[in-house]
Amino acid sequence: MESTTVLSLSWREGGPELLGSCTVPQEQRPELLRSLAEALKAQELVYIVTCNRVEVAYRSTESTPIESARGALRAVIDPSHKTSLKAWRAWRGEGAIEHLLLVACGLTSANIGETEISGQLRESLRLSRDLNLGGGALDLFIEEALRCAKRVRRDTALAEGRTSLAEIAIEKLKAHRAQQSTPYKVGLLGRSAMTERVATSLQGSDAQIAWINRSPNKIAELAKLHGATVHSLEEFCENPAELDVLVCATGATSPLLSDASLGRLREGGASLIIDLSVLPDVKKDDALQAGIEHFGLDEILTLADKTRSGKALAAADARVLVDEALDQITARSRARAADQAASLLHEKFRAEAAVTADESLAKEFKHLGPLDTERLRRFADLLARKLAHDPAKGLKRLAATHGRAATEHFLDEGPRREQ
Repeated sequence: MESTTVLSLSWREGGPELLGSCTVPQEQRPELLRSLAEALKAQELVYIVTCNRVEVAYRSTESTPIESARGALRAVIDPSHKTSLKAWRAWRGEGAIEHLLLVACGLTSANIGETEISGQLRESLRLSRDLNLGGGALDLFIEEALRCAKRVRRDTALAEGRTSLAEIAIEKLKAHRAQQSTPYKVGLLGRSAMTERVATSLQGSDAQIAWINRSPNKIAELAKLHGATVHSLEEFCENPAELDVLVCATGATSPLLSDASLGRLREGGASLIIDLSVLPDVKKDDALQAGIEHFGLDEILTLADKTRSGKALAAADARVLVDEALDQITARSRARAADQAASLLHEKFRAEAAVTADESLAKEFKHLGPLDTERLRRFADLLARKLAHDPAKGLKRLAATHGRAATEHFLDEGPRREQ
């Protein structure tokens, strides 16, 4: 447990722009994870990205100071140093596990109680396993966090009401719809959980949907399911469909619509762009210059944050479940540490007894024959195990009460890898 560290950048430490600078597209993440693992000397590592946070959780057998870890992380993920080192909040040991539990349950989200985080955590964990950067203690901790999140959704009211940032976008869409004529024309740019949720919310309405993507064939089946027409991004930029509103949610690292495209979009009737991307698909100033309202992640996160007080009681109930889960994880971790400490102590006693027996056989008992020599070695080993029994029991109690660090100090062995 003590070898687990979490470094976290929240939207509160700099807003979506800084998050965007540390958000790496899906296709580049395997390379990023390998580089981060090397820089942080990590045996396990998970990179988690949401609309309001970037998390790097890892386990390392080397006890690197937090400030050095921050520097190593930033050198890989943010080489231009747009983020300050202190913007990366850090937790280690039990605090890191507690933070993972809180994140999984949506208690640290701008939209408190959001449910999408569980899917994002599972996807991140799956990638780490594929890269052989999962499968150990960190893997187990995240699985425990996901189970805790499931229990929170089942046993508290935290999941009631608005549970996704997409729902704020949908509310904005409904308010805009009330001011428009029939039929209502909606463009969806990019395939993501956000655009899919918006499409689902429009089912059964009079909305006409145009779905835009770099690779139209990748969304053809989904678009058909929602009765949407399909357009390539290139085609759309050159000749935008007539729309009332455009909803964007892609992983692009730079704006997708030029001033000219926005001008044509406005001429076609568009009066609102809802941009759910961490790195904006449309610059706010460019949209406003074209005469189109821009409702971006900054506004969405601010609105989400204002709902926290309304879920205070449910959050308190969820916090109780988090504390229970943390106690259980800590108890199991300390039990493993206790068993490992007792085993190590037995190994030390037996190893020292074997060395002493060999030294005695080379000096005082060099006259003994093979049979007696083997008997002496077995006696020394048996005596060592008996002498280690009571100290091992005490060491197990020490580990159960104070954790792995106390036993490592007692044994003077340094940090060890969790099994």
